[in-house]
Amino acid sequence: MTLPIRLTMNLLSGLLTPPVTVSLPFSFNAKNLHVLLQGALDEESNPRASKIILDFAKLNFADPTAITVLSNVVEYLRHKHGTKVVFRNFHFPTEGNKFLDDSAFFLRYVGEPVFKGSKLRTTTLPLELVTYDRSWSWIHHTFAEWISQRVGLSPASFASIYVCLQEIFNNISDHSGEKIGCVFAQHYPQKGEVMLTISDFGVGIPFNVRKVEPGISDAAALAKAVIEGFTTKSTHRNRGAGLNILTRYVVENNRGRVFVQSLKGTFNCIHAASGVRMSPRTETVSYPGTLIQITFRTGSLEPIAEKEEFEW
Repeated sequence: MTLPIRLTMNLLSGLLTPPVTVSLPFSFNAKNLHVLLQGALDEESNPRASKIILDFAKLNFADPTAITVLSNVVEYLRHKHGTKVVFRNFHFPTEGNKFLDDSAFFLRYVGEPVFKGSKLRTTTLPLELVTYDRSWSWIHHTFAEWISQRVGLSPASFASIYVCLQEIFNNISDHSGEKIGCVFAQHYPQKGEVMLTISDFGVGIPFNVRKVEPGISDAAALAKAVIEGFTTKSTHRNRGAGLNILTRYVVENNRGRVFVQSLKGTFNCIHAASGVRMSPRTETVSYPGTLIQITFRTGSLEPIAEKEEFEW
């Protein structure tokens, strides 16, 4: 069988391209995701080589967003482009590597824990790839049981958060072209916060917004998507409520934070003294898909008792 000329050229180019090594930063979080993105992907979000080496030697800290993005990029490279992704120096006993190991990251991608005594921390809801058809169960069982135990409130107290999360999965299914999201959550008891990050490697929110408003920038598209009632009308489920529900509940009511990155746009929403502050921004590095980081304050949650069962 003869391969098409373009595919043959791409394969030959891949074989001739030397491997690219990306060193993960000492402290890996939402502020320096560009280190990974720019190192592994070109301006068109294509792999810089047919073999990408991720070096974990310096990694001392990684927050939920960094771990989710790391997983998302590995999935994107391997399954979207057939890129060979190799881990290097992940056996170095840094605090970051130990946390990744305890969070089941290496179990997923290496096939087994790396460090002796590795175990899931009670403050961590480990990395998981959740398909859309499993999203309701993950939200109302896996996440609900974990957060209820961590905060000491009944599952009913998190009803608004469940709605937010379901809207995110609806958006993943409706807009991204994918049916799966990378999810990770971490409880910070001393801060009284829970950070939860969900990411997909689909077409991105701006791609769909431009179907309604052609020519709009990625950052402006994210700001538009937050407006209540705005919709691309892609499916019957899409009521234009997803990001608006997030900002209204998490930021306005809970005084938490919402951060969104999709393609070359980022959108940061925080609660300030003057009220809700929304900051769209254009980045130099593109993110392949959509990343949503939610940080909510556990002390601002309203305790709600479970409904009592009636006995006849």
